[in-house]
Amino acid sequence: MPASARRRCPRPLETQPIVNDIYQNQRNKTGQWGERVAVKYALAHGYRIVATHVWYRDGEVDVVAVKGGVLFFMEVKTRANERYGTVEAVTRGKRARLMRAAQRFCMSRGLAGAPCQFDCLVVLGRAGDSAVTVRHYRNI
Repeated sequence: MPASARRRCPRPLETQPIVNDIYQNQRNKTGQWGERVAVKYALAHGYRIVATHVWYRDGEVDVVAVKGGVLFFMEVKTRANERYGTVEAVTRGKRARLMRAAQRFCMSRGLAGAPCQFDCLVVLGRAGDSAVTVRHYRNI
């Protein structure tokens, strides 16, 4: 490959920031913990979990569940407190990506036209807290 065609790293590797990686890793752990709490909540409230972490290039769904013949596509937001918003964090763009992922999910499983609903589960608390609250917002 000619030298001009090679991609160049914007900075030498030894100067790449690692603080962001540590922060991102902690955010991922917090999000995964929140999703586990949300799944337990859904199971306790009569939902049957169909899939978790459904990911497509143009969207993703945290939890897919079924209850009473209706498919529920659930976005999970984990917050230590309400300072940074709860259900408001699900923006119009995020809802559009959630809907595209849901359409792909239904098409890939032959469920086109099945009744569905888009919900948001907000997990308030931290791993290890004795008091964790889950708020269920329907039809976001």
